[in-house]
Amino acid sequence: MIKLYVDDAVRLVRKNMDEVDSGVELMLEQPETTALDEVIKRTIPEAVNAANRLTAAEKLQGLAVESTDYSNLTINSDGSVSFQIDESKTGPWLRLVSLKAADSGVVLTEVTPEASAEGRKQLNPYVRGRADDPALVGLQGTRLKFKYYSLKSETVQSHPANPFDVFTYMPECELERGRLYGQDAQGAHYLLSDGLLDAVIYQLTALVLTVFGLTEKAQIYLNNIK
Repeated sequence: MIKLYVDDAVRLVRKNMDEVDSGVELMLEQPETTALDEVIKRTIPEAVNAANRLTAAEKLQGLAVESTDYSNLTINSDGSVSFQIDESKTGPWLRLVSLKAADSGVVLTEVTPEASAEGRKQLNPYVRGRADDPALVGLQGTRLKFKYYSLKSETVQSHPANPFDVFTYMPECELERGRLYGQDAQGAHYLLSDGLLDAVIYQLTALVLTVFGLTEKAQIYLNNIK
């Protein structure tokens, strides 16, 4: 991941705002709008989350789920795996990035809602997910509680402590806190996946322009997001 420093974000957004209309910067320097820099700083997490939601999972660099992040993990006799993630350790999740069981070559990037048609299908032992076509179901009623379908019978018999060899997620970006926020000798920053800087800055510029009622100019930057 790369670091987007807050001061750099402010500079880049101001530059974009000036490029889209040379009069914008002057207008925003009026006494009633001198809080522009603060608006930019406070809007960064929203822009990061928007970019992380829209970007294809394979382009994201998620954070690894560690063995200590599970509140419990049970390998059931039918090959399904029940588990819950301890949000107090990982922080709030924005989305799943990748999940692959050790006995499968398939990488999952989406969570199937329990109440959906695909989720209900997992209750049928004849058509539910299997190692070569697995499914991860998000259970209703409890945050970050899942059921994975399904492991091979030999994997179940071996009772591995953790059957997943790839498990990453994208945390929600929070204002001045959380796993994507940090500070070092160069200042406060947010972590971004490689290649996502332009998308975040365009999104941030559009959001700030919208705050000041410049929605048509904001659309210019939204159109630039790929």
